[in-house]
Amino acid sequence: MKNTIAFTMVLGALTACGSIAPNTDKPSGFYVGGATKVTGDFGVSTLDTRPQNGGFEVSGVSCKNKLWESAPTRDRAISVLKREVRNAGYNSVYIRSVEQDPNALVKNCWSAIIAYGEAFNQ
Repeated sequence: MKNTIAFTMVLGALTACGSIAPNTDKPSGFYVGGATKVTGDFGVSTLDTRPQNGGFEVSGVSCKNKLWESAPTRDRAISVLKREVRNAGYNSVYIRSVEQDPNALVKNCWSAIIAYGEAFNQ
């Protein structure tokens, strides 16, 4: 009986909470499923070359938070990155890299892809 309760609590802790990263495609706090997918460009254009003046550092994370969710994708990480650029008040981004996040478990994600960029106003 105690093992069943402990197992249920551990399973609930691993699957019921959202990501703890503030810049992800998953909600924070308690949710079981049905998270809205972050898609689109949010009115932010992508720059092919980095402008000379320094930009504002931004990142976006696509997270697989639940066992039954689909794997994180490069496109969703870039969409989250663009959402963060817009939320910071910028309209353009230079994407430096998009890669697997080695610290996904720290963010309460089974796996994650993170996009790094620099935001600018053009």
